[in-house]
Amino acid sequence: MKQLYSILLGLFISATIATAQNNSLIIYSNEGVQFTVIINDVRQNMQPETN
Repeated sequence: MKQLYSILLGLFISATIATAQNNSLIIYSNEGVQFTVIINDVRQNMQPETN
């Protein structure tokens, strides 16, 4: 029975860690100025946009 609880706890922790790895970045301009985002020397949007 202890083994079953340990396995379930391990699966729960693994699932929690796996879902916590989603990242997103939102960049926008309050003034409406169009810009290009470059991250790690890679252009993220080909045409300048406001967000």
